Amino acid sequence: MITYPHPLDYATGQKYALTPLKLSAAFEISPESFYVEELVDFSKLALNKKRGNYAVLRVWKKGIDTLKALRIVSKLLDIPESNILLFGLKDKYAQSISYFFIKTTLFSGRESLLDSNNIKIELVGFVKSKPKRSYHVGNKFGIRIEDCKPDDLHNLKAIISLISTMGLPAYYGYQRFGYFRYNSHILGKSALLGREDSFAEALLREIYPLEPRGAAIKRLRGDFTELWYEDLYIKASLSSAFKKLMKMTRGLLIDSYASYLFNLLINEIIEKEGFDKLRTSNLPMPGCTEKIYYYEDIVLREGLTTDLLAKMPCFYRAGVFYTYENTIRKLDDKTVIYEFTLKPGMFATVVLRELFKENLVFKET
Repeated sequence: MITYPHPLDYATGQKYALTPLKLSAAFEISPESFYVEELVDFSKLALNKKRGNYAVLRVWKKGIDTLKALRIVSKLLDIPESNILLFGLKDKYAQSISYFFIKTTLFSGRESLLDSNNIKIELVGFVKSKPKRSYHVGNKFGIRIEDCKPDDLHNLKAIISLISTMGLPAYYGYQRFGYFRYNSHILGKSALLGREDSFAEALLREIYPLEPRGAAIKRLRGDFTELWYEDLYIKASLSSAFKKLMKMTRGLLIDSYASYLFNLLINEIIEKEGFDKLRTSNLPMPGCTEKIYYYEDIVLREGLTTDLLAKMPCFYRAGVFYTYENTIRKLDDKTVIYEFTLKPGMFATVVLRELFKENLVFKET
């Protein structure tokens, strides 16, 4: 294994990669090069065109995040965001297809809600049952690799084979923390500790090297127009700003901090017990306080308590994950499409990190 193949690893807690092999072609994550489709078992949900307790909306988006799409649907239907159910967040810097579920009694009945260049929302039918996590069976991803040389194609196949055999550490990927302002876990820790002073400093003032120059200058000037969360925070009353932002982000920030701690746990297991132990492990998230001994050293370093851990999510997560239905298609001598499927909760950027190492770059839309 090798360590820290990408600069963002130092911020997000990811450390180990399987192999020094990589593609020499730079891969720039953008809606033109990266797409994802949510896979839902609609046969179990008994999707139909006429009636049901929940309306199902198909949401295609390009270059916007899921929380923004959620706000758009909420405004279109004039219902609170909390009444819209979804399986998970999809990457902003991709083309994505996901599904929103809304009680039929709250739905206006329009088949086409919105059709624009970067978001399309349409009614696909109705289901009787409230959607459960078990109905979300995975996500299908595709990447378009330009300037792919013969050695790159060879390395692509070799790395895919290695992933299929060994599995990848089940890290939480870069999008959980932010590509340009990689601080969602830092905000989450401040929220968990009840430190609104450090929360406000990280949200409003701190500058990150990768963030767009225009946004950084706005932040330095104290101008938060067009910076959605910052603007929301400063316009709310002092007593409600913190709670309002936490509600708007649906607990994502504290979840991000839990994800960071989980990434540290993966590193610790590899270092203390080896990768083979990780491959056979089912690991608790930090909120599972009955398993606090897993996080004993991490808790000490982070200055946490059992009471604080209990405020984070508790569920178990595999130590490694695999790619499925791997397909490679050559469009021409230099262009390759690689498609693969992941189980729910696993991150495509962890796969991209393994394929491209430091040649994985990000593009602001």
